[in-house]
Amino acid sequence: MAYNPSEPRDPLGKWMKAHGGNPKASLADNVKSLNYAEEHGAAVDTKNTPTAVIDQIAKTGKDEDNRLEALMNPNIGDETLDSFKYSDDVRERTAVASNPKLDGKTLDMMADDDNFYVKRAVALNRNTPTNTLERLEGDADKDIADYALMAWCRNRSLEYCKEGDYGNPSVLLGQNRYHQTLRLEELMDYDNVRDPMPLPGQDGYNDYIETNEKLHVCDAYTSEIATEAARNGDYDAALQIFEAGHSEWTDDRAGTTFPLSKGRMKCPAMAIDAETKLADQFLYHASSEQCEKLHELGYDSSAQGILNRFDMTNTISTRPMAEHCTVPDRLDRLSQSKDSETRLHVAGNPNTSLHTLETLSEDKDEKVSRRAVMNLEHRRENQRLSDEYAGVDFNDDSGYDDIQFEY
Repeated sequence: MAYNPSEPRDPLGKWMKAHGGNPKASLADNVKSLNYAEEHGAAVDTKNTPTAVIDQIAKTGKDEDNRLEALMNPNIGDETLDSFKYSDDVRERTAVASNPKLDGKTLDMMADDDNFYVKRAVALNRNTPTNTLERLEGDADKDIADYALMAWCRNRSLEYCKEGDYGNPSVLLGQNRYHQTLRLEELMDYDNVRDPMPLPGQDGYNDYIETNEKLHVCDAYTSEIATEAARNGDYDAALQIFEAGHSEWTDDRAGTTFPLSKGRMKCPAMAIDAETKLADQFLYHASSEQCEKLHELGYDSSAQGILNRFDMTNTISTRPMAEHCTVPDRLDRLSQSKDSETRLHVAGNPNTSLHTLETLSEDKDEKVSRRAVMNLEHRRENQRLSDEYAGVDFNDDSGYDDIQFEY
C-alpha cells in the first residue's frame, strides 16, 4: 500500500486530524479551536490523547476545569506537571498533588503546603511515601491528620494482604470508619426530627460535610483492600473486610459530590469506582452464594458501585456472567440496566431471548449492539443447521461399505 502524504502517521497528527485540526496551524492554535466537549474529552482521556495535547490544554485551555483535569491526567508531560507545582493558584497545586504519576519526593515537598486542599490531595495520592503520611498524621489540622492516618492504614492493610493476613485489615478499616461515624453522629441534632443534619450556615455544617468526605474515603479504601483479598482468591475474607469497613453508617443522603472546582476532591466517585472494581472481581470469579452476600452487604451499606454492577433495580442478586444458570426473564430485566457492561454481558449470553437481543442490537453502545448482532447471527445459523439436518442420524454409518479409498 502506497503512503499517502496527506495522512498523518504520528499519533499527534492523527489525533489533530480526527478533531478537525489544521495541519498548517500550530498545536496551540489547534487546541484553542477545540470546543468545550472535545477539550474536556482530551483532558480526561488517559489512553488516546497525545501528551503534547494534554500539555497544551493544561497551559492554554479555554475552560479552567478542563485545564485542571489535564493537570491530573497521568499522561501529562513531566516538565509541564513540574511547572505547576509552585503555582499561585491553589486549585492548580491541588490538581498537581492529585496526579497519580507524581513522585514521592515532590509529594513530600508539597506536604508542607499551607493550603488544606493541597495537603489533603497529598494524603490521598497513592505515591505518597509512608514517612510523609506519618508526618501528616501529626498535622495541626485534625482533618489532614485523619486523611493521612486512613491512607497509612490502607498501605499497611495491603501489606498484610500480601502476607495472607486478612484479620488485621478488618480491624484497621473498621476502626477508621467507626471513628468517623462517631464524629458524624456528634454533629447530628437528633432533637430535630425533620432534618437532623446541620444546614448550610449552621454550626457544624462544614465539619459534617468534611466527615462525610472522609467516610467516602474509608469506603474506597475498604473496597480496595477487599478487592486485593479477592484477587488472592479468598472471597470470604474479602466479604469479611468489606463488612467490617462499612459498619454503623448507611445514610445515603451523605453522598454529595464536591467537584475540584470548589476545592474538594470527588470522594464519593472515588468510593463508587473502588466498589465497582470489587463487584467485577466477584462477578467474574466468585461463587453465586458469595456474590449474593456481597450484593446484600452492598445494599445494606448503600454501596452504589456494587449495586450498579449487580442490579440497577435491586431485584437480581446473581451473576450476569453465569451464562448457563441465568434465566431469560432475569436477563430481560438486566438488559434495561443503565450500565453498558451489564448490557454487554446480556448481549452475549446464550440464554437471552431473541426479543431482547433484537432490542440490544440497536443499543447506543456500539460494543453492546455488535455483540447482540453476533449472538443473533449465531442463533440463526444454529437454527438453519438444525433444520437442514433434521432427522439425520449421524451415528448411522450404513452405505459407506462400498466406498473405495486410493492411497
